Amino acid sequence: MSAIGKLKAVVMAAAIAVALRVAGPTAPVFAGAGFVEVDAVAIDREGRHVYDLAPDDFELKEDSHVAPILAVDEVSTNRAPYVDEDRLMALVLDDVGVGQAGTAGMQGIARAFLAGSRERDSVAVLHVSRHENELMFGHLSDALIHIRNYSARGGVVFDEDTFVNWLKTVADISRQFGDATARRKAIVAIGTPALLDPVEPADQSRGGLWPRWLEAITNTARVNAALYVIDPSGFAGSMQPGRRGLAEQTGGLRFSTLNLRGVFEQIWEDVHHYYVVSYVPLTPKRFHRISVSAKKRGVRVRARQIRGE
Repeated sequence: MSAIGKLKAVVMAAAIAVALRVAGPTAPVFAGAGFVEVDAVAIDREGRHVYDLAPDDFELKEDSHVAPILAVDEVSTNRAPYVDEDRLMALVLDDVGVGQAGTAGMQGIARAFLAGSRERDSVAVLHVSRHENELMFGHLSDALIHIRNYSARGGVVFDEDTFVNWLKTVADISRQFGDATARRKAIVAIGTPALLDPVEPADQSRGGLWPRWLEAITNTARVNAALYVIDPSGFAGSMQPGRRGLAEQTGGLRFSTLNLRGVFEQIWEDVHHYYVVSYVPLTPKRFHRISVSAKKRGVRVRARQIRGE
């Protein structure tokens, strides 16, 4: 492409950028999109959210190459100037790894989490051992009914089929997210982290785990949905050294703490304040590795870290 052609492309992209939103460390780029937008959360060393960042405070790389940022939107529903937008939240309760004695406790935790929701939030509550098409987004009253109907059963062997079913659930939730108009989306899974936050399969050549992993990770990327995993027992689940779980790769977090109130506040803050960084892909490949970082000292950007193929 000539220099004039490149300039025209940038001008056209800049015009589109009025509708763009951006942000975050690593996401796949889909061919033909014209531009890419990624949600990102900026935090300081103490884990507090950082406000008032400008486009010059971010750097974006595509496949390790610096790419020009078209626009950066700061979206905040909790400080002026307020943005009144719809949000989608899928709350998944683990009835597979939690024994029957944990039913009441899980119900209480779920209700406490939803206390942080707002009028324009659409919430769906489902179980890990769900039925097809169980997910239905609605009002808080609908979610509370699903919580009341939750019953832990435990006693399930964590074999490949169990993980495959969970990854399919994540993919299905993200697919339903894509049918909605809400901008901000999150999946909050409460229960056994060894199941809810699996690491990327080491062997991609055998079994049905890898295709389901790829489907879950790409579906969440398409709709900018982050996964948050909460272990309410306060004991950290095992994870292979150097391996990142599904939560981190989607731009979410994995919590293992008894301070559930602090966890809930952090998740809702992520949902209600974030940045959107937009740019035009440098190359027409189907997937790219994108990294967004903050130039400002002491600020970290959290977003998805995804490897496509």
